[in-house]
Order: sequence, then structure tokens, then C-alpha cells
Amino acid sequence: MTSIMRKSLRGAATGLGALAIVAGASGCGSLLGGGDEGEQKPADEKEQPAEDDGAAEDDGAAEDDGAAEDDGASDAGGDDAAAAGGDTAASDGGGDVAASLSDEDLTAASETFVEFLQTLDDDTAAACEMIYDPSTKGAPSEEFLTGCAPLLEAGFEQQGLELQPGMFDAIDASMIELADNGDGTAAVSMAGQEMGMNVIKADDGEFYIQAPM
Repeated sequence: MTSIMRKSLRGAATGLGALAIVAGASGCGSLLGGGDEGEQKPADEKEQPAEDDGAAEDDGAAEDDGAAEDDGASDAGGDDAAAAGGDTAASDGGGDVAASLSDEDLTAASETFVEFLQTLDDDTAAACEMIYDPSTKGAPSEEFLTGCAPLLEAGFEQQGLELQPGMFDAIDASMIELADNGDGTAAVSMAGQEMGMNVIKADDGEFYIQAPM
């Protein structure tokens, strides 16, 4: 197995471990529904004394002056960025737009990710067949599959987690959030937490689980 394959699988194990913790599936505690501090914060803010009106006016004036001075530089920077973006689009032939995922793609990608999770906790080897192989740019090769399951399981163990049957069964597509990266991949989040993983639409039209390297 190549170093690129190993990096991909280690990344997948790390992302899946984070997801297991967020979902509470690992029994290590859940980040879902937490945030008591966040609920108390607005009350704390209400207790803060009002700022002096004169100081607030001075601050506003200073901010206005700074904003006015920055407008010229921002406009110039924006023009340069727009020009650079135009050059890139021209050279790519509009590749970013072509690689964007449709709503139907995102729905299919979400379903694929859930299917992967619910396969993973029962049959790691079978789940490996759904992981993107960077060497083939699509379906995993025999070499990839040979070392996939042991590396995933080792990655979980290094995080103090253990794959157990049914540990991801409570997760459904409505709990998975996907953000189109504009390059044929969608970033996976859950409960507002980025998982460091993507679902990618390969050249064969199928969706695979991908761990950025």
C-alpha cells in the first residue's frame, strides 16, 4: 500500500472517530445538545453595564475613518482578485462550475455517507469498498482493499474508540450536513462540526468517501 493510500485511510479514521464522538455513538459522550455555556452567554451579556455614549460615538467615528481609508485598497484588491479569478476560469474552461454538485447529487452523497457508516460498524471490509482510492481516482483497487480494514480499525483504536455493531445505526441522512466544495466533492459536517471528510463524485458517476490528505 502506498503512502498516499495510508494517509487517506488515516484521515478517514480520524474523521470517523470525530463523528462517532459527536454522535455519541461511541459511548464517550456527545457534543450534540451541549453548550450550556452558550445558553448562559446572552444572559451574561445583558448584565454588562452600558458603555458611555460619548465613547461609543468616538469609536464609531474612528471606525468610519478607518473604513473610508480601507475602501480604496479593498476595491483595488477586489479588482485584482476578480481579474485573477477570470484568468483561472478561462484556463479551466469553467471547470469549477461544471464540477459543482446539484441538489440531487448532494442528496445522493448524503445517503451514500449514511450507508457507508451503517456498513462500517458491521463489516469494515465491505465499507472499504466505498472509500475513494486516490490511485484509481475512484473505486478502490485490490491493493487498497488489502490494507484498508486493518488501518481503519487501528485508527479508531488510536483514538480510544472501538468499532461496534450498530454504533452508527442511529444516524440518518437528515443529521448529515454537506457543503459543496465546487470541485466535485462535498464536505461532511454533523451538528455544526466539520468531520474533515468529503463525499466525492468520481468520474464513474459513483459517490465515494474521501479523506483530504
